[in-house]
Amino acid sequence: MKLKIDNDYKVNIFGKQFNSLQHMGILIGYFFFLMIPWPILSNSYLFIPIAMAILPIILPEFIYHDIYSGVKLYKTLMYGGYFITTFIYTRFFLDSSPFVSIIHLIVYATFGYIYSKKIN
Repeated sequence: MKLKIDNDYKVNIFGKQFNSLQHMGILIGYFFFLMIPWPILSNSYLFIPIAMAILPIILPEFIYHDIYSGVKLYKTLMYGGYFITTFIYTRFFLDSSPFVSIIHLIVYATFGYIYSKKIN
């Protein structure tokens, strides 16, 4: 018996190739990581890291699908959004040191990187 996946696509994440089902599994796993372990590890507020990962994706998704389908513009807006929202969150809500702010930025930008692979 062979499992057939409709709308299958391949993505390269950190040099490894995954199909659409594996890609969705990685995204869901990362989402749960941002939901419970990450707030405990980083001593941040519970459930806010999910918003930090999702908010910078909303505007680029809208522009990519409805206005202009350019991968460069999508990534510029997304990573710019991650930088701005992470800076605001760590500076004004958490009052973190620059090192902790950079760690947060890496975690949220990694989520964006994995999410954006479906665009390519």
